[in-house]
Amino acid sequence: YQTAPPCNKGKRTNSFQICTRHGIDFRTQSMEFESRAHARVWMRENQKGRRNLTPAWKIELGLCNKADLLEIGMAKHAATVGRPSKESLSQNDNDFEEPKHNTRVEIAKAAGVSTGQVGMAEQSLP
Repeated sequence: YQTAPPCNKGKRTNSFQICTRHGIDFRTQSMEFESRAHARVWMRENQKGRRNLTPAWKIELGLCNKADLLEIGMAKHAATVGRPSKESLSQNDNDFEEPKHNTRVEIAKAAGVSTGQVGMAEQSLP
C-alpha cells in the first residue's frame, strides 16, 4: 500500500491520485541539499520551468528566493572569512576562490530579465 506524500494531500486531483487510478507506478525521488534554504530555492526554480509563467511571475519567484539566497550568500561569505589574501596565495590556490555573491544578479539571471527590472519589481511589491 502506497500513500501520497504529505505535500500532495488535498481535495484537488494530483499526480499521485491520477497514477493510482490508472494503475501507473508513482515514484518519488529523495534528494539531498546543503540546507533548507537550498531546498526552497530548488523548489522555486523548478516552478520556473512551467511554460505559462510571465517574466513578472519569474521575478516574483526570484524575489521569494531573496531571503534564502541572502542566507546562502552569508554562508559563502562566512566560509571565506579568515582565508589568506590573494597576494599570499600561489597561482594554483587562486583557482579555488569562492565567487562573489550578488542576490539581485542571481534573481535577474534566474528570471531572464535585467537587474533593473528586478529593482523595479522590488519597489512595487510589498
